[in-house]
Amino acid sequence: MRCEKCKGLMVRERFADYFLIIYAWKCINCGAIVDSTITRNQKEPLLNSEWVFLHSLKITLEERP
Repeated sequence: MRCEKCKGLMVRERFADYFLIIYAWKCINCGAIVDSTITRNQKEPLLNSEWVFLHSLKITLEERP
């Protein structure tokens, strides 16, 4: 498998915390990590409610002095 960013070699790696173990692809050249959740989020557009929330947050931040 090749990295989308740098075309480097991707290897399967295990990521773990206290409660969860995830296997994902990691580029040995640039360090990019790709798993099924990352891929799905990149392909699916934001839901309307998420867009409204992010847009309102942006407006709020722009109004700050």
